Amino acid sequence: TIGLLSQKLSKQEATIVNLRRDLDGKAGNCASSSDISSLQSFLQQELVCTGKGKIYNDETKKCECPVGESFDVSLGRCRGSSDIGKESSKAGADCATIGAAVIEAGFQPESGAYWINPSGSDAFKAYCDFDSYGGGWTLIESYDISRRGEFARANFHANKEVNGNDPPTSDEGDDNTWNYYRLSLKRMKDLFGRSAEMHARCHRKAASSPQDWMVADISALTGSWSAEKIGNYGQGKFRQWSAA
Repeated sequence: TIGLLSQKLSKQEATIVNLRRDLDGKAGNCASSSDISSLQSFLQQELVCTGKGKIYNDETKKCECPVGESFDVSLGRCRGSSDIGKESSKAGADCATIGAAVIEAGFQPESGAYWINPSGSDAFKAYCDFDSYGGGWTLIESYDISRRGEFARANFHANKEVNGNDPPTSDEGDDNTWNYYRLSLKRMKDLFGRSAEMHARCHRKAASSPQDWMVADISALTGSWSAEKIGNYGQGKFRQWSAA
């Protein structure tokens, strides 16, 4: 953490030098108001994160633990974490299993891409959501609204794999995999066999979908169902067509 902070601080060196000259009353380049504002923002962000042993991610705009560490709830800081799900040889059965193992080790699970192996013979990376409705959700499908018709007619009895080996890694930034993603039918079935519930929403962040979301029994995906059977929830946004 200190090493990364030092690297970031070096990028602010020119502004710091100019501020020092200003304070000493020396002639030369003065720090501009935008430079000062940038430095203030940097210090505010980094100091908050550093106090928790985290670093500020300029892309996600969040405090995050350094690679290889997780946030220890009892200590209130980052430290070396459980390595379950971090590589294929240490894959968890699913995201719920990974989350439970991380919590048991005293850490706070963080959403992102993890290695899972629900069948026991096919390890693959999947996006795990630990922030919504109790956490432990494994992403099986995500698409841009412009592709709604394409996906609505491919129910979960159909094999429509799209970028199945390239899951989203974060719900922040411009991760375009969210716009076109679905696991293979076999991998979905392996997960269905371990699952009790399914969850769907219109936005990648649960906080952005306060009204257009649903949680249902897993039979909503494994059974032969249609929009009429589950209702026109969310103005039809979760409509699926039953198999012919």
